Amino acid sequence: MEPVTTPAVILRRFDHGEADQVVWMLTPRRGRLAAIAPSARRSRRRFPGGVEPFARVTATVTPPRRGELWRLEELTPRAPQTGLRGSLEGIACAGAACEVAAELGREADPAPSLFARLEDYLEALDGGAVDASGLFAFLLGALAAAGLEPQFRHCARCGAAPQANPASGEHFDPGEGGRLCPSCPPRAPGAIPVRHEWLDALARLRTGERPELPREPRQLVWRHLEQQLGRRLRSYALLDELALA
Repeated sequence: MEPVTTPAVILRRFDHGEADQVVWMLTPRRGRLAAIAPSARRSRRRFPGGVEPFARVTATVTPPRRGELWRLEELTPRAPQTGLRGSLEGIACAGAACEVAAELGREADPAPSLFARLEDYLEALDGGAVDASGLFAFLLGALAAAGLEPQFRHCARCGAAPQANPASGEHFDPGEGGRLCPSCPPRAPGAIPVRHEWLDALARLRTGERPELPREPRQLVWRHLEQQLGRRLRSYALLDELALA
């Protein structure tokens, strides 16, 4: 079968045998793609700089004849990412972004929006834009690209717009997809009482603003993400230690 050349982001890698690696990549037209990189731990000709997580690359791959793994023939870096890799905070944010993309991306399912958001975020990290607002803007954008965005502006159950100054009774329910107005009491114990300004800050974040984002609204995003993925991200612990979670 003919090789395919595509832009890609390295999401993760696994050692395989004595010298090979299995590489997960996100591509715009083929979604998540798993490939075997023969002798990746030895060859620097086909894989200059090695196969590094969250690298933005041009990959040449051959479709599988049988089984599920493509074959990685050649890898060319498209950006040095020296700024990103020189910062522990940048590495932590990039690792979280790639872990989310690996979970939300699907094999053989085109993901142009998710790919573009991941590329843009990694480029911003490489330029030094490392902060909680940028991370959570990416997380919400990735969820939106996958059709899983939480609702902050309107009630997730009845669709009602929030009151200008709600006295009390609003909740955020990850199981129902977001905000619940006072007229829609939660049905499950996982619902979280919330303040109007938390939801407003998250809604503004989705429109491109960068409001102050305290820990409480950030935790709403984590809860929603965990609901969608069925688990907590492995990268959460380091982000929490660095006060970015």
